[in-house]
Amino acid sequence: MILYDLESIEAKKKLNQPLQPSTVSKAVSYELREKNNFANAEILFGYLIEILDEKKNANVKYNEYDVTAFQRAVSTLVRYAPSPKDSRYYFNLTLAEFDKPLRTSTLELTILNNLVFVHSQHNDTMEDALNIIKTALEIGVFRFKVTEYYRHQPSRFNDPLSVFDTLSQKVLRYHGLEFNQDKTDIQKCIKKN
Repeated sequence: MILYDLESIEAKKKLNQPLQPSTVSKAVSYELREKNNFANAEILFGYLIEILDEKKNANVKYNEYDVTAFQRAVSTLVRYAPSPKDSRYYFNLTLAEFDKPLRTSTLELTILNNLVFVHSQHNDTMEDALNIIKTALEIGVFRFKVTEYYRHQPSRFNDPLSVFDTLSQKVLRYHGLEFNQDKTDIQKCIKKN
């Protein structure tokens, strides 16, 4: 198994070996998931953006692997950020700085889910999590065409709307709230007999 981490990527850079976005993305994931090293992951994400910027400046179209590498890296940064503040930073950066093909509606909902998840892990940020959910409802998260969120046939694991719904439940219960029937707003929990 080939190990991808900051050290191996920097060794390749020193030798002027070309770096592939997918390799750097795997290193971001490894640094976050296995080593819990957010600072190294941020450095690697910077390298990934450099590679993608070089392609863009050379008028080279991003291929599917480039797009997937970016989306996985930024999703992982939002999900494994050490604090809600860091998570929000990468969420906002993605929305402010990146467009199609790197930023898709699926990515937007995925990082939104990750943002809700991070905020729902701390009682002191549950109010922020609720505000994120309210904002998502205001933009009509449940009114978009479901097919916009799927690359392939939806399944339990790649259905971002279902994930959003599930993640939101913990936050809503914490506040004594629930979605209304058509999921366009939230309301106080209605006791069922």
